[in-house]
Amino acid sequence: MGKYDDLTREETKALLNKIGGTEVTRKVLRGKKKIIVQDIARQQPPLVGTIVKTLTLKPFRAKSVADAIRQGRYNYVHFGIVRLFTSNEVNITTEVKVDLVGFDRDWSNEDVSVWAKANGGKKPILPKHIYAIGIQHPEEQRHARIVGHGSVRADNIMCLRGDSGWRILDRYPVSYDWGRDCLVGFLHE
Repeated sequence: MGKYDDLTREETKALLNKIGGTEVTRKVLRGKKKIIVQDIARQQPPLVGTIVKTLTLKPFRAKSVADAIRQGRYNYVHFGIVRLFTSNEVNITTEVKVDLVGFDRDWSNEDVSVWAKANGGKKPILPKHIYAIGIQHPEEQRHARIVGHGSVRADNIMCLRGDSGWRILDRYPVSYDWGRDCLVGFLHE
């Protein structure tokens, strides 16, 4: 039994044709040519975003990130939040409106950046807006994750999530692939 016995004869022929036929294959085997294998990025249609809800955030003050977390009354807070997100990012001095945008497919951080730029340069919400949503609109995160696209710190992004029985202030790697069940916050203009 050989290493590649599970390949059919047709698959082997198709691979040889992709390489360039028998002549190129022989040159590769003799060391006169080489094959470079690379992943092909799959092409996806542009991301389509829809404003699901607009929230009004009233001014609020917190002494520190820890104080903003206490005011949010979460069931769990990722241990890295206090270390990553500094205290100068907690207060909102004037009323702000935030659009929660849902997307038509799974998305990455890069997809959202491209979408925001193509849609008038929408500004993503910052950590202080995430804290305010958690404090002033605690039920929102029970329905869908709310991602603070403008909260990237040390390759981490802040997120509110929850369910009927719990609420979490969390962080995820920027490279995380988000689902269509997540909402991204942008400043309403």
